[in-house]
Amino acid sequence: MAGLATVGQPAGASAVGAASSTTAASGATSGPGYRLITGYGTSCAFNAPYLGSPASQGSDTCVNQGPTLYACVGLSATSGQGYWVGVGLTDVFSASGPIAPVYEGAVSWMGSVAPFCPNGISRPDLAAPVVRVVAASPGAWLVGANGGVFSFGDAHFYGSMGRAPLNQPIVGMAATPDGSGYWLVTADGGVFSFGGAPFEGSAVGQSLDAPIVGIAATS
Repeated sequence: MAGLATVGQPAGASAVGAASSTTAASGATSGPGYRLITGYGTSCAFNAPYLGSPASQGSDTCVNQGPTLYACVGLSATSGQGYWVGVGLTDVFSASGPIAPVYEGAVSWMGSVAPFCPNGISRPDLAAPVVRVVAASPGAWLVGANGGVFSFGDAHFYGSMGRAPLNQPIVGMAATPDGSGYWLVTADGGVFSFGGAPFEGSAVGQSLDAPIVGIAATS
């Protein structure tokens, strides 16, 4: 990916995995837990096994020297074996005219068993910034603000809104529990279903007190 280089953790940042809330390497937990990730690529685990982060492993897919230092856009877990980190970078080039942004997307795997390419896979020259990552064992999807969907590994491509006009940008994505489809949602509540994901309605036309920021699937 253009404009990327491995760098160290920013000054003053906490050591990854050092907090008392982070589980031991044994991964012994009781009950549900969760993980958090920063835009820099530092992750924390709460009552869940700590499996690493781009910041701790020096991965250049989240940690870079470009104008956008905080490039991680989300984290999505598989069925306990690990999690995917989604990355959305914006590089600015000035060739022989006005400066124009070039968007890039990537996924990095953190876990005990890497289903493919543990060091990350990238997609350069995207038409819009990446906004979300969704796990699909053994793979992952990235979605862009323009509705473009990019599948990695064994994640199936069921369609996208990348070539369709949108009134508002895509802000979220959710997959069906069995991975047979997915939904995209826009900031004004528009919902688009693909594959085996049924369309159950949308919030378009409703009086929203603020823009929609995400979507979650039910079982």
